[in-house]
Amino acid sequence: MGQTGSSEPIITKVDNETSVRDSIAYARSIGLSGRDCFFLQWAGYDGGALLSARDHQLRNDGISARGAARLIRSLKAPVRKVFIDMNVDEDAEADFQLITFKHQQDFHEQLMRSGASALRQHLNDAPDVNDAPLYVHTDVCTLEEGGHYNFVYSKGSMWARVQGGLKTTNAFCDKMASVFEKDAEAALKFELGARHGETCVQQFLPADFKTASGSLPDGVFLLTTMEGKKTVYLLEAKYDADSEFTKADEQLTGYVQAAKKRTVFRGASFVKVLAHSGVKDVTRRKAKSKQIELFKRVGDQFQCDEGASPGFGRAG
Repeated sequence: MGQTGSSEPIITKVDNETSVRDSIAYARSIGLSGRDCFFLQWAGYDGGALLSARDHQLRNDGISARGAARLIRSLKAPVRKVFIDMNVDEDAEADFQLITFKHQQDFHEQLMRSGASALRQHLNDAPDVNDAPLYVHTDVCTLEEGGHYNFVYSKGSMWARVQGGLKTTNAFCDKMASVFEKDAEAALKFELGARHGETCVQQFLPADFKTASGSLPDGVFLLTTMEGKKTVYLLEAKYDADSEFTKADEQLTGYVQAAKKRTVFRGASFVKVLAHSGVKDVTRRKAKSKQIELFKRVGDQFQCDEGASPGFGRAG
């Protein structure tokens, strides 16, 4: 902002915080007539009102057609095409959609529809500068063309409460899944020990059997009989095995491939075990065709599906 020979400031930019006085100064600086400036001041056009104004609104308030066109043209922000994550849950996989803002009003209306107060740069786009806070965008001119952004919700807003609720729900589900997996691992160890003797069962760390996709088994046990026969049991626990059977099958296949690379398992046979809380007959048939042993939770205990299972009964 500079100064002329008079006391009136030179305003070269208008934003939402611009006062009525400075808005009129801006209008004079781009060549609006004294008459148009008078009607702008009379109607109380501050920065926010100017940025959101449409041609017909300005004309209705007394501004000439030429003056209205010049104002809108000078205030028009360059078109911004950005990607916005439409997923309310920040911890979930991003759902980016391409949004085009032709002016500030488009940007404002998008925020209103989404219940948000601003946008902020998505973590994948943000520079890693000592974990500095991300810039919050309320002006379309500050958005980077082709950038990726998240909505920012005001504290206490409905969307903020929904977001918090989703995080709480997800945390609870993750906790329950973890408990189910640990219970299944302990139950399988007990089952093998009860059938063949505790001294015949050796437990291994799941971290040593990570698949190419990064999955880890929920349990790995080596059963060695008195005759020297070796059987490796690889466990995957799925509370809802009906809906996650395909994924479990892929994971178990990956665990077997990882286990076969271990020298200690040379000459061993491998048994894939899927722990679950109940499955439909179609899932049971799929498991049989894939040679997957089912380990069902009943109350607070686990048991082999439908009595003795060949996979649990054999040791070679």
